[in-house]
Amino acid sequence: MQRRQLPLTLSAGGEINLVPRYLEPPAQAVVSYGGSGRFCLFDMWADRLPAYFEPTVRWLQSLGLTVVLAHPERMKAVQDQPELADYFQQLGLLLQGNLYCLVESSLAPRIATRTAERFLCDGRYFILGSDCHKPDSLPTRFQGLARAIQLVGDDAVSALTKTNPATLLA
Repeated sequence: MQRRQLPLTLSAGGEINLVPRYLEPPAQAVVSYGGSGRFCLFDMWADRLPAYFEPTVRWLQSLGLTVVLAHPERMKAVQDQPELADYFQQLGLLLQGNLYCLVESSLAPRIATRTAERFLCDGRYFILGSDCHKPDSLPTRFQGLARAIQLVGDDAVSALTKTNPATLLA
């Protein structure tokens, strides 16, 4: 393997799994991008949105956080009702698409891919992320990046992968 000198800055952050306990005292520590207390990323796996969804989002927002929902295209609730994206927008949520989901695979079934493509083409996403948990999945994620460029063009993908993410850490 060849090593290259790449300028790289790592920032603290994480993904919150949205569960009802965030509304229970004492207030849970909330992980934010770069530890800035400005943006937080959450995900959830739901067949339908639970009753605690909106109250928890509102609570996070009451802390001064802008809330980002990770990979909504992977949620069955969203796959079954893509119009939930309108509801998310009304709540003030930003959406992060998953590059992996732009390539149909065993981990990203056709419905997730169709939903991701629709959201991308409709301009629903604020950012696109790799959501990379294992290095061996990078080729598929790069295929997803190529598919995104094919669907919406270089400029739009640059905004979703460079410009907009930079605002989360500014």
